[in-house]
Order: sequence, then structure tokens, then C-alpha cells
Amino acid sequence: MYRVVASESMFQEVPCSVEMKHGRFFLCAGGRLWTGALLLAALFLVLSLGGCSSKQVSGDHGPLVAVEGDMPAGTVYLPADDGISLSSAERKALTSTGEVDRGIASEDMRDVILHFKYYVHRDRYTIEKNLERAQPYMPFIRSVFREKGLPEELAYVAFIESGYNPMARSRTGATGMWQFISSTGKYYGMKQDWWVDERRDPYQATRAAADYLAKLHELFDDWALAITAYNAGEGKISRGLAATGTQNFFDLRRKSDSIPSRKDRLTDENRQYYPKFVAVCKIMRNLDELGFDRPDASRAPRIIELNARPGTDLKALAQSAGMSWDEFFVHNPACQRYVSHPGRTTKIYVPSYAADDARRFLSRSPASRQGAGWSTYTVVRGDTMTRISRKTGVPVVELRRLNQVNEPLRIGYKLKIPGSTGGYVDTRLARVEPAPTSRKSSQKVVAQKDSGRNVAVQKRSEPKTAARKAAPEKQTRQVAAASRTPAAPARKTVVHEVKTGDTVYSLSRRYGVSQNALLAANGLSSPELRLGQQLTIPAAAQAAGGTAVAKTERTSGGKAAGKTAASISTGNRVASYRVQPGDSLWAIARKFNMPPLELLALNNMTRETALKPGDVIRVQQ
Repeated sequence: MYRVVASESMFQEVPCSVEMKHGRFFLCAGGRLWTGALLLAALFLVLSLGGCSSKQVSGDHGPLVAVEGDMPAGTVYLPADDGISLSSAERKALTSTGEVDRGIASEDMRDVILHFKYYVHRDRYTIEKNLERAQPYMPFIRSVFREKGLPEELAYVAFIESGYNPMARSRTGATGMWQFISSTGKYYGMKQDWWVDERRDPYQATRAAADYLAKLHELFDDWALAITAYNAGEGKISRGLAATGTQNFFDLRRKSDSIPSRKDRLTDENRQYYPKFVAVCKIMRNLDELGFDRPDASRAPRIIELNARPGTDLKALAQSAGMSWDEFFVHNPACQRYVSHPGRTTKIYVPSYAADDARRFLSRSPASRQGAGWSTYTVVRGDTMTRISRKTGVPVVELRRLNQVNEPLRIGYKLKIPGSTGGYVDTRLARVEPAPTSRKSSQKVVAQKDSGRNVAVQKRSEPKTAARKAAPEKQTRQVAAASRTPAAPARKTVVHEVKTGDTVYSLSRRYGVSQNALLAANGLSSPELRLGQQLTIPAAAQAAGGTAVAKTERTSGGKAAGKTAASISTGNRVASYRVQPGDSLWAIARKFNMPPLELLALNNMTRETALKPGDVIRVQQ
């Protein structure tokens, strides 16, 4: 028999407790007995809530999942619960649904909530940074999925894959905003050679990603499985479903460890891919309510696709169209050289305001279209094609194709060398600009954009304080003052022989040149250097004193033994950072607002360097 004691008024809010004595339940809340239907209702409420203090997130669609007391410890792919209660706006965002996250059972929402809380409470910077990086591309991405009849929220797969970074590259070689491996990229028609890697083409790769996701959905007839297969591979998902006899993602996840073949079991990353994607979807459709700045779609430039003939000087084209190379490269990160492939037509993309000038440049004769993107190499005694290839970074086959020469080489002969583009895309350079009415006004627009970018770079290196936000008038004065500064005198190009301890980062600081310029001048795609290597230093400073960067020593326990004290010439402070679970080189670069190449060079690492939690690396603040 159940005995329930209550206060005189059933509507009064009073403390309560549940006790069990001699096999009987007692709900103590006052001094009278509830009987009949009221007793059953009260008992049902007690058993369903597990006490008067609710531990569930509720919304319009019923309870989601308990978020206190039963959350697991964090792992590399699943963040730990931060213990912060969800606000009403956050609970409402969690109950919102779209076409790709309908019908998820409450018990399957646990991991979604952990990812959601991590981004909303602890890592808002990643949401803000990725929104900023996606701004030039998002209208196009959405339009592609819309035209193919696919859910527009599939655009957020690129959030998980790369953070909308066209230059992203994984340890396994997956490349671009949509992280295609080489074979899949070729299957979808994306060329990959010394001249271009079209997996980094944000427009072509987006079309390929839409086609691939459509194929996966047709195969599995379920978005959760299709999205997971994008990460794990369609073969693994197909074999896993067959081995477990399941038909949906969450059942497959629960039974994955029973699959006989280890390689067909879902990894931790595979298990968390779809829950993380769902969490991002719920955040993106509720940006305003969650306190994020919604990106302005009108700021995305309208892009025009053009065809560049073989051997087009792309850097000269950009200048002719009133753009800096950086602005051109935002829309053309597939281009790995300042010159297009000499044997085939290359797709290029320019903002609509620059399209007419670009077309005029492309219509000119080949001889008049060469200049900025090329350099020359003068043959010296003892030179061979192989030796020149090592010096310039241009493959022997391309040297021969471009210059139509055979060995032995004549001393004094000048070879054409295409410049390298570097490898960092700053999407903040993509801005909507009014179409210039004349060549004179076009040059004025470019000057304004370049000056504004210099101011932005200065601001980014300053501490994040309220004083950092300057009034528009003050910024205008800064730009005007910069324009009055006399140009520095031309400086000679020198050659530096790599010695022990030299890195691209240290040399760029020593000689006062950017790392991208140093890499481009030497045809390097990686900051890795060899002892004795001869590096061409463009526009080298007369004094090579540079700036010292204090080294951070590590103790036997892996902890930093001291703090860095010296400052580099840009005003940024070099500090130590302990690698956290889930960190990657790219994530750390984003966290400290550093170009990835600069982070690699600062630590003498390569793209293939594997970081482990607890490692200590150097970063700029």
C-alpha cells in the first residue's frame, strides 16, 4: 500500500521527498493523505521525474535527456559536460528541428547536448570564426544544395570538415573545404597536380560535395547515415549495417562493437560526427537567440566564373582587375602558382565588379599578359635542370615544358620561373565593393581596400580590450597617415644558406619579410627546411639583426619551464600553449588568430606533425 501525505492546498509549492520503508513508498509534503486518482498521478510524477528537482531538459517536444549526474567524462571527440544549466533560449534551440535532425529519440540526444553546450558556453570563438570565414561562400553553398533539391543545412558539413577553410588538409591528405581525398576528388572531376588542386576550389568542391551527399542519401535513405558515411566512408557504413542488421545510425552506433571486423566498427570520430553536426545545425538556426552575430549575406560578393587560357599570368590579371593577389586568392585557392597551367584552360573566379577588367586582360595577346607572376633564373656554371629544380622548386618536367630547352644549358641563359602562391586564405579580404566607373576610380578603390586591410591587421595583433575599437574618424586618420608615409627604398635580393636552428619563421623575422613571400620566392609548399639549402630572400633588409624570440624549454614532465620574455617586431608576444584533448594544428592556429604556416614555422613543424594532449608548443598572442 502507498501512503502519500500532502499539505492542505495541493497548489501550494512545498518541499518534498520520497522515502521507502518496509517496501512502501512515502511522499512527504505536509500532513494529509492524497488518495485515488490523485495518488496515482503523484506516484507517476515521482517515478517519471526521479524526484522534485528536475534533471531533464524539456521543450515543446518533450524531455530531451538528463544533463546532470549521468554525463560521461570528456574524450578527444566528445567534450565533457561543463555543469552549466541550459537557459530557456538554449533549451528552445535544442528542441528546434530541420530536415536532417528530425525524430531523434531523447536518449540519443545526450551527445548532441554535450557538443551544443561546448560550442555555446566554452568555444563560442569557433562559431564566430567559422561564420566569418564562411561569409564569402555561404550564399553559393546554400544555392547549390537548394538547386539540387537537398536540405540547405548540409552546408554545415563543411563546418565540421574544415571550418570553411579551403586550404585545410588532414593528416590523411584530405584537402579543401569539403575534405576530399585524392581518389574521390578525381572521381568528381577535380584536377590535382603541381599547378592546381581543385579540391581547394570552394565552388567546384561544393558542387562535388552536394553530388556525393545526394548519392549517399540515395544509398542509405537516411540523412544520419548519409552524413556519417561522408566521414566514415560508404563501404564501412554498408558493411556495418549488414553485420548488425540495423537500419539507422543510432542503432548501428550501439551495436558497432559487436561487428566481427575491427576495421568496420565505428571509430570515436565516426560515432560523434553526426551528433556534432546536429548540434551545429541547432546553433546555426538560432544564432540570434543564442547571442551570435548573424552573417550579412549581402556582404558576400557575386562571383563570375571565367576561363583562363594556358599560361595566363594570374597575378598580372588580378592587378589588371584592380585586386591584390590576396583578394584574388580568396576566390581561387586552387591555384598553386601565379601562372595558370601551360597546357590547358583553367577556371578562375572574380567578383562581379572586377569581371569586365579581367575579361579585357584575358582577351589580350599572350605576350602582353605576362609579367607579375613570372620571375627569371639565370643559368650559372655547373647548373643542370635537376639542380635548378631544387633551387627553384619547379619540377624538371615543368621547367622543360615552360622553357623549351635541353641540356647542356648555356651559361647566362634565362629561364622563366612561375611564382608560388603560398597557402593562406584570409576570407576577410572578400568584400562587396561598388563597381568602379573608370580606371582611375578603380585604382582608388584598391588603395582604400589595401589601407583598410593594414588597419585590420594592426588591430588583430592588439589585446582584445574595449580600447581596441577605434572610432571611424580615427581609423580614417590612421589610413590617411599611412598613405603619407614615404615608400621604403628598394632592397637587394640576397641568398641565405640554411643552418642549424633556422626556420621559415625565424628567417622571415630576421630579414623582415613575410613567410608567404619567403616560401613563394623559393617555390616551397612546406616550411620544412634542409641544412645547407640555399634560400632566396626577397627584398631583404640591410641589417639582418632581426628580433629574438625566447625559447620555451620543456621539463621531463612535459611542462613549460619558463615564460617567453622577448617580443617580436610585430608587437605580438610569443607564449607557450599546452595542447588540449581535441586540439589540432589548425584549431590552435584559429584559436590564436595565427596563419597555420606561421604556427608550423614557429615550432619547426610540418603539416604531418602529430600533436598529443600535454605537448607544449609556441604561439603568438
